Amino acid sequence: MFPDVVTLDGCATVAAAVAVVGVEGIRGVIPDRRREDDAYGMVR
Repeated sequence: MFPDVVTLDGCATVAAAVAVVGVEGIRGVIPDRRREDDAYGMVR
């Protein structure tokens, strides 16, 4: 069973995030922050 949302390395490409979202059961990806002052984001 897959989680609905997963985290991905903050240095990953958008293409990598889209590929992860394409996996059945994944509804979104939250990139890990690279630095303390980075903003959080989400790919759906």
